[in-house]
Formats: sequence, C-alpha cells, structure tokens
Amino acid sequence: MTRGGLDGRGGDEVARLLFDLVPDGLWVFDDEAVTTWANDRMAQILGRTPEEMIGLSVFDTLDQQGREDFTRALLRMVRTGEPQDDIDSYFVRPDGTTVWGLISFR
Repeated sequence: MTRGGLDGRGGDEVARLLFDLVPDGLWVFDDEAVTTWANDRMAQILGRTPEEMIGLSVFDTLDQQGREDFTRALLRMVRTGEPQDDIDSYFVRPDGTTVWGLISFR
C-alpha cells in the first residue's frame, strides 16, 4: 500500500470501490436526510440508479410509518449525537412496489 492508498489511489476512491463490493445496501445521508452517497446495491434495492440517489430525500423512499419512525430516530440522533436503534421499514420504489429494509443510524 502506498501513501495515497492501494496502487496510488486516494483513500476515498478505495473506500468507494470496497463499498460497492459489499452485498448490502449502504446509504449515507446528511442530518436533513438528503442522500450524499449510496452504493450500487442500495440503488438497486430502491429501484434507482446510483446517480438518481444523490440528493434524494430518505423521506421520499419510505412508507408513512417509516417516515414517522425515521423522523423520530433522526431527530434523536441529531439532538444527542448518539447512534440510534435500528428501525425496520418498507421502502417504496418509483414503480410503487415496496421492499422491507433495516435502517441503521451510525
């Protein structure tokens, strides 16, 4: 490994390559629930392209109960700065189908 990462790649690029190999959906959003990054698997789970994920509000992907649970957990996390318990929810894809998922606040 070189100073710049594997084979001279920057650390961010290496992390993205590794995260795209993970079989789970990984999703990063800011404290306003706007997507800043998602791996290919997460986009696939939600029926979107990786490009469509950037800037997408998490709220636009959840069913009503999921939006309520997510709001409570996100507000607690922002207020306390502490990780929150996982919540399970149904995500609604653009075609209207749903998929169950687990959201971890870390």
